Amino acid sequence: MKRKEDVIANKIENASTFCLLTNIKPSEKASKDILQLYKGQGHVERQFSLLKEPLLAATIFLETPERIKALMTLLYFSVLMHGILRVISHIELGKEENPPRMGVEKRPLIRPTSDTMIWILDMYTVVSQKGSIRIESRDPDRTKDLPLLLKLVRFDPKFL
Repeated sequence: MKRKEDVIANKIENASTFCLLTNIKPSEKASKDILQLYKGQGHVERQFSLLKEPLLAATIFLETPERIKALMTLLYFSVLMHGILRVISHIELGKEENPPRMGVEKRPLIRPTSDTMIWILDMYTVVSQKGSIRIESRDPDRTKDLPLLLKLVRFDPKFL
């Protein structure tokens, strides 16, 4: 029996379909261009990669669908906050004349990831004592960086 190459090619193409919802009109961009735009957003995929980790599902046991939905809401909100933190810090760093030396080993902060920003923020502790609130550095050498760091993440300590 002879192989039907056209039928095989058609089945492969149908099985290889990649569905994307977009508000871009077909007259504006070809499907292939839209897919390339989507695939070019690697930072989005990296942010959501945590939620796709098999270990995440393997280590968490929740008894009800409501708890699963609640956890997923928190995880998606966390990913959203990571993205917002990254974008805000990039905007604020763009306003600085020179990149501040706040990175690992006091390297200049140039387009930091949200993980880097969280690592830096984690060097500080919010202390609440008898009605007053202050932010302390765990590393005395970084105490002077706090005002600029708060500016970079657009956080007003008066909010506390």
